[in-house]
Amino acid sequence: RVLTFDQYLDEVTARPEILLRSAAQYLDDGIHSFGRSPIDRVYGKVQRYHLYDMEASGGRGRVIGQEEVQEAIAREVSHIGRQGQTTRLLLLHGPNGSAKTSLVQALAKALVEYSHGDDGVLYRFNWIFPTAATQGKHVGFASVAGVPPSAEASYAHLDPRAIAAAVPNELRDHPIFLLPKGIRRELLDRLVAEERFPENFSLSDHVRSGDLGPMSRQIFDALLTASGGNLAAVLQHVQVERFYLSRRYRRGLVTIEPQLHVDAMARQLTMDEAYGNLPGVLRHLSFWQFSGDLVDANRGMVEFSDLLKRPPESFKYLLSSTEKASVPVGDNVLYLDVVYMGTTNDQHLAGFKQSPDFPSFKARLQLIRVPYLRDYQVERQIYDHQLTEDVVGCHVAPHATEMVALWGVLTRMRKPDPEGYPEALQDQVKALRPMDKVLLYAERRVPDGVPSKQRRDFLAIAPDLYKEFDGEQVYEGAFGASPRELRGVLLTAAGDDEFRCLHPLGCFRAIEGLIRDPSLYDYLQIKPAEGYHDGRAFLAEAQEHYAALVDDEVRDAMDLVTRANL
Repeated sequence: RVLTFDQYLDEVTARPEILLRSAAQYLDDGIHSFGRSPIDRVYGKVQRYHLYDMEASGGRGRVIGQEEVQEAIAREVSHIGRQGQTTRLLLLHGPNGSAKTSLVQALAKALVEYSHGDDGVLYRFNWIFPTAATQGKHVGFASVAGVPPSAEASYAHLDPRAIAAAVPNELRDHPIFLLPKGIRRELLDRLVAEERFPENFSLSDHVRSGDLGPMSRQIFDALLTASGGNLAAVLQHVQVERFYLSRRYRRGLVTIEPQLHVDAMARQLTMDEAYGNLPGVLRHLSFWQFSGDLVDANRGMVEFSDLLKRPPESFKYLLSSTEKASVPVGDNVLYLDVVYMGTTNDQHLAGFKQSPDFPSFKARLQLIRVPYLRDYQVERQIYDHQLTEDVVGCHVAPHATEMVALWGVLTRMRKPDPEGYPEALQDQVKALRPMDKVLLYAERRVPDGVPSKQRRDFLAIAPDLYKEFDGEQVYEGAFGASPRELRGVLLTAAGDDEFRCLHPLGCFRAIEGLIRDPSLYDYLQIKPAEGYHDGRAFLAEAQEHYAALVDDEVRDAMDLVTRANL
């Protein structure tokens, strides 16, 4: 875990594509390191990124569905990495409970695991100053004769008892920044000329031109001056240390809740017992220590949870931070290497679009839509995964979670406009009921009213039906029953004393209780039109669908018994 600077340079030369990545390139590699696989949905083939299937935290880290969003996140992170500098904040938006936060948290958990692997190695550095007994008269650069110490040995591996003072680099700067820009440029150009990087790798502006944080820059300059320009003597005091990303300890992964202050701060350090042991050449310096959310997130990812709940004045600094990769703190400017992500609900985003500040932010935001799921069989997997027998305290009967998911997805449907489809199919599109759309999305089941000679053509327009409202503010999946509410329905049904298990009939009763007070739910206040937006009618359809399933299963069971007795 601990290297001298020379050892670090040897590793850089051996694996520059690993140790000279920007935060965006690191995230990009981390995302792809877990692999992906194609999935065929009714709207086309999509990639499922396996990091969202991780069973971290007892399985609570999984994100079921949302493959289109996974692709969008991976695509935008790759774009930032290729661009060479973070210039945008990726803002996930959608209705409440659509898995926006879950997607970001799953990514963070995967990055923690990635940082512990060989390809996920990250290094920072500390300044090490030995005791007088270790170095004789030459403590640091405090030699009376002004002769710099020998640079033959590094202090990186000193016994802790032989260290008089250790100054960490709070920003976790790239150790490569310790090379002056001219020398660094020569090294990087040589590595490029020797084709040590993969063909699709490009060095970021941050790695090429980035600089040390204010405190480390003061120490570096003071030591270089005191040593008469002897760079090797300065690097003698550098201890390169591996670190690991951590959400719990806020190392490179930070979530910022809505608040009213800039997410970084500075405080002046006093020469207390620890810093009083610094060599004399450093004691006259006025050190400022930087801390805060953005400082903790450097070299990784920061999530602004519910970003637009904050007044715009509180996050206007993000305009310059994303453009210049820096944030002003007092009289200093901190240069950061961070991937910015945020979450917000559609209502707050719609309000922000009406704000006079929105045009300024528009170029700095990359909007990624996270709608409710519209495949009830996929949604059912959420409840099967979360509400096991151990959680609900009873047996989960067949079709219980399926019926709740079916009703929930029915509430999210919008009536299609037949004008946008082939003339031969317009009558069939006009006649589509919510249940027809749900079964088409989940099972590719063509409605019974479609003539046999048109069934193939009708199935071919399923992707168009699925994406019809994507360009609108009120898109399909922007409203309807939230998975959080449906989870509450299932828990209510599990506690129904009339049933000894979580039963579909108990679920229907719990749904009926939910729709009894429509004032609590916006989607129940939408005026029903041509079979759409009618929660009570959807309940009847779900009950009818359940009865048909049971009837089919009973017939199948009787057929099996009859054959066994033959």
